[in-house]
Amino acid sequence: MRVSWPNNVRRHKDYLLAFGAYLVMTMIATFPLAFNFTTDIAGQGGDGLFSLWTMWWFRKSIAELHMSPWFTMYVFHPTGVTLLSTDLAPLNVLLGAYLQPILGSASTYNALFWGSFVLSGLGTYCLARYLTGNKFASLFAGAVFMLYPYRFAHGLGHLMLLQTQWIPFYVLFMIKTAREPSRKNPLWAATFLLLTLIASSYYYFVFEALIFLLVLAFRLAEPNRESLAVALRRFLLWIFASVLLAGPWVCFLAINVGGDVAASRPLSELIFYSADILAFFTPSFLHPFWKPIVGPLYSIFTGNFIEATVFVGYSVFGLATYCILAERKNHDVKLFGAMGLSFGLLALGPVLHFLGRYRFTNLQIAIPMPDLLVYYIVPAFRFMRVPSRFGIVIGLSLAILTAFSVKRVLKSTTLTAIRGVNLRLLLAVLLLLVLLVEFLAVPYPTFRLNEPLFYQRLAQEKEDFAVLELPMVSQAVVELYLWYQTIHGKRIVGGVISREAPEYAAAFIRNTPVVSDLLSPSVVSIVLPNSSDILIQDKSKIADSIFNYYNIRYVIFHKDFLESRELLDKSQIVEKWLKGVKVFEDTGIIAYEIPTTETPMMFTVIGDRGWYGAELWSGNTSAPWRWMENNGTLIIVNPSSIELRLNLEFTAVSFARSRTLTIYFDNTLVESFPVGFTSGNRFATRVISIPPGETTVKFYTPEGSESPASLGVSADNRRLSISFQDIEIIEA
Repeated sequence: MRVSWPNNVRRHKDYLLAFGAYLVMTMIATFPLAFNFTTDIAGQGGDGLFSLWTMWWFRKSIAELHMSPWFTMYVFHPTGVTLLSTDLAPLNVLLGAYLQPILGSASTYNALFWGSFVLSGLGTYCLARYLTGNKFASLFAGAVFMLYPYRFAHGLGHLMLLQTQWIPFYVLFMIKTAREPSRKNPLWAATFLLLTLIASSYYYFVFEALIFLLVLAFRLAEPNRESLAVALRRFLLWIFASVLLAGPWVCFLAINVGGDVAASRPLSELIFYSADILAFFTPSFLHPFWKPIVGPLYSIFTGNFIEATVFVGYSVFGLATYCILAERKNHDVKLFGAMGLSFGLLALGPVLHFLGRYRFTNLQIAIPMPDLLVYYIVPAFRFMRVPSRFGIVIGLSLAILTAFSVKRVLKSTTLTAIRGVNLRLLLAVLLLLVLLVEFLAVPYPTFRLNEPLFYQRLAQEKEDFAVLELPMVSQAVVELYLWYQTIHGKRIVGGVISREAPEYAAAFIRNTPVVSDLLSPSVVSIVLPNSSDILIQDKSKIADSIFNYYNIRYVIFHKDFLESRELLDKSQIVEKWLKGVKVFEDTGIIAYEIPTTETPMMFTVIGDRGWYGAELWSGNTSAPWRWMENNGTLIIVNPSSIELRLNLEFTAVSFARSRTLTIYFDNTLVESFPVGFTSGNRFATRVISIPPGETTVKFYTPEGSESPASLGVSADNRRLSISFQDIEIIEA
């Protein structure tokens, strides 16, 4: 039966059929996601849960709190944390924030997940169709890019890196800009550049900038079919439109993130996340047949399994090689061959890796790659900590090269039909089946979005307070707590962002008494630990005052992540120190409510800057010491409503030479002491009054600090000045 297409649809029939074909292939390739579409999300949870949290937070901050979403007080309570250095894709986040209340969290995530596959295939189909004019070859090319193993690997959690769909559209209109007189093409290219920037990773934005340089270079080398000046004017129009559209967002990121030390990565990290040359020919660890065979290889590669996945496919590589040999005079083949090669070299990182090694022979020789030169010449590349991600453009390049091969193969087939069977169509279908089998990743992992009953109850409480979830043993576990926050809607202590948390945020859980005890890896004694680092204070008496002051109302233990002994010991801290009341328990969690104390007590917290870690010195194991660099701070918290009179006592010793120690209370000079370097001496300040709330105590030495290494004492490169022990706040 022949289908009759409406006139307005007939022109786009092939594209609609391609869209449908890619949707069906996506459903097959991600089996069993289609059967759990509303309950599970694609992948392993982890970063996928963080993506769901960003959608929830954007909706809450904008619709409910009427505040900027780029800073949140709902994680890393009580300090909050900036999200400016977090890899957020505003377009996808806003789209997800809008869809979540309508479709639900799982369906929203999966719709964005599937959409990236289908549109990546369709974009590549459009590009290949423009270059080859062959719909079957173009359909195959779209399948290559859509099903590329890189995408399945990053689909386990990197939803933002999965948004590759705008790259082929951008390349299409960039090539059209180079070749056609229409001024619409550079405008469309600039539009897709913007979509890439706001809907996916900044990596892809940089990739597209490099692709522009490559297309421009090839246009300059191309035989003049028109005036070069005319073509350059179109490129200038693209630059102008790109600056106009993408410039504001680029400037926003440069101003707010450009100086972020966490975003600019050291060379060692780029080396760690470089692609191994053997990995290009190692099937994906998700392949049901190859998985047990290639698993040991992926364990050898540097980085992790996801970032190490750059497999190009044997059939794809074979077709691309055939294309380069058979169509070597074709200008488009040269362009995409050069694109694949250049991005392949960049994916290898600063130095060559083979079987997980990047130093060879007894001389430990490293073979430098182009990325090493780029790292030092172009500082912006230091933000791109994972060179293997250049591999996605290799996939697009190979997809287009295979389109030319498939077109040539289909065109050269002499037998067009046998007994009514179209051999060209049969060959095209067989090639697709080979590709599907080679890139197979079924059953694709999914993660069930459970909604524990206690969090649903917690959501019914109207007050504003914080929750402490334990343990925090890994990023994946904490990301699970972020998912739970989307259910209960309360602030949480700790958290995770895509970069390292700023020091001011992380310091709270590391330095705050009782909180740090509960978050420590384990409590090693049945006797409750009452060590206060370099501070002398009875944590059993001040524990409830700390939690009340910071408005932490619930402590929740997750049994699956705690050993029974550790759970018992930490439960004692909650029950005996915090006087917590168990309000809920099931097979997964135990929840305690912390009551309000009637007599709040003063307590002290080590500040977030200037201190090195606590250490026990040989011959003096009774109490730890802490070195400070040039200055260090303490926070004295007075949770009462009246002034308190107190003085400060401590033991101190200077490093290598005598120094002067000055002490400030909220920027007011209180005392100045000479500190010797031979042995620790006890010091005491005069009595001073502090108001309710927080008072910052600052220790400062004008003589500065120096490292043991600089004096030839040891290899220690820390900058040391004065070390402290047994700091005690005594009420007068």
